[in-house]
Amino acid sequence: MEMHFLVVYGYSKRGSSTGTYSGSAPDVWACFSNGKTLVEVRRNMREALKLDFERRSQRGERLPEPHTTKVDFKDIDVQGQCEFDRYVVEWLEIEVPVPSHAEYTLASR
Repeated sequence: MEMHFLVVYGYSKRGSSTGTYSGSAPDVWACFSNGKTLVEVRRNMREALKLDFERRSQRGERLPEPHTTKVDFKDIDVQGQCEFDRYVVEWLEIEVPVPSHAEYTLASR
């Protein structure tokens, strides 16, 4: 099953001669990613989300659902102490595992 999660990538040159990207999905607590390029951080973010969902599914935990539809950058830039030079916001398509109880329900029909 595929779902689309809003992902925010921040780019910063601070502390690096080439700059780095960091990514997060507001609807998935404590799931982050980094990369040297936007392509790399996007690939890493997709992998981080996929691993998080697989772990939750294996534990029988409820998977997060995408609810966020916009980003308020005032919330990110706390008291003018923003650590990023620019942002990229996009919908990232993620393959989400079907919980085992849902598989049973579908199989029993």
